[in-house]
Amino acid sequence: RVGTEKALYILPVFLIAVFSIFLKQKKLKFFAVIAASVLCASALFSVAESTFHMNEVYFSGEDVTVEGAILEKPYIHNDKQYVVIKTDKVDGENVTIKVRINALDLPEDADFNSKVRLRANLYKVSGLDTSMSSMKSQNICLVGNCKANSFTVIGDAEKDLRYHLMS
Repeated sequence: RVGTEKALYILPVFLIAVFSIFLKQKKLKFFAVIAASVLCASALFSVAESTFHMNEVYFSGEDVTVEGAILEKPYIHNDKQYVVIKTDKVDGENVTIKVRINALDLPEDADFNSKVRLRANLYKVSGLDTSMSSMKSQNICLVGNCKANSFTVIGDAEKDLRYHLMS
């Protein structure tokens, strides 16, 4: 996983270097620059997509400890409480993904931008209904069920632009 995450940072630098070489070469035709652009963009999207699916497969079916920040206000749907979390760590590893957690016993102080820790059994988003499509469109790659009495608020996350727009 670490190699793929680093590739997401290295690839744009490589793309800038390739484009600067192409722009300095007068003999290269416009078509070559367009073809290189398409090829590089495809590579970037491929790396990003593989990282998304790698985390999805790696943690699916696992009982893990999740630490992260609540991205939106917890909500109730079909008599279940749900919360969307952007992780900082999953089982002690630095992993940033979005997960939707079904929690039966949310603490009252769990709200938007709270930093939380919990144990959950995670699994891949699947199905064809609209809620699954909605989660995929929000880059929520895993859903899970919180273990009883494991959901704890450990502080407030940094107050970024999203916090000020949502509050």
